[in-house]
Amino acid sequence: MSPPRSIRWVIVGNSGSGKSTLAERLGQILHRPIYDLDRVHWQPDGRKRDEADARARVAEIAATDA
Repeated sequence: MSPPRSIRWVIVGNSGSGKSTLAERLGQILHRPIYDLDRVHWQPDGRKRDEADARARVAEIAATDA
């Protein structure tokens, strides 16, 4: 039996509930990268990212080991 891939965590909650703060702290403690899906789907200027580009970014994240 092969070992499982790295565990991935998903943090879900209401706006302003501390999701990003918790994710950042866990990333520091566990020495793991943090991926913010808002940054995947939205451009810095607030415009929605092209769907194909967003999907490609999600595929890149999913292909990582952690």
